[in-house]
Amino acid sequence: MAERLPLSPAAESADMNNGSNDPRPADHASSWFSSETDLIQKHASLVEVSFNNCRSISHKLADELLSNGIHAAVMRCSGLLTDAPTADQRWLDLGNQASWVHFVVQTDSHMVDLTRQQFFPLSDNPFLQTLNLFADEWTTIVADNFNSRMKPRLA
Repeated sequence: MAERLPLSPAAESADMNNGSNDPRPADHASSWFSSETDLIQKHASLVEVSFNNCRSISHKLADELLSNGIHAAVMRCSGLLTDAPTADQRWLDLGNQASWVHFVVQTDSHMVDLTRQQFFPLSDNPFLQTLNLFADEWTTIVADNFNSRMKPRLA
């Protein structure tokens, strides 16, 4: 199972501008993370149907994060490597997990997945993973800029 991380990583905010490359001032770190947390929670609460809505949901979240000055990029993932025997039956009917495609939002420190429950019904929403753990779960991860009104900056 993937490592779950808090939305407001205190360790990262405490280290802001203490030798890091983060341009945000240390005294504004907590308000920045609070804003990110609030926007992610707001979008998570709006998700009613996860199956086959990950692209539009991810783009809406990324657009709002970007509009508020928060780094975000929609990522297209394919080839789920983690076994998902309780995934939505429509995914299971497609067969091999190598053919499955999914979309999530990458922020500076996490992959934010608002529709993970279509693969793992007991997952939290929002579900957060470190970039490394997320990369271990998918065969291919690339930026998806389709239909976004903001241009994401890739890390």
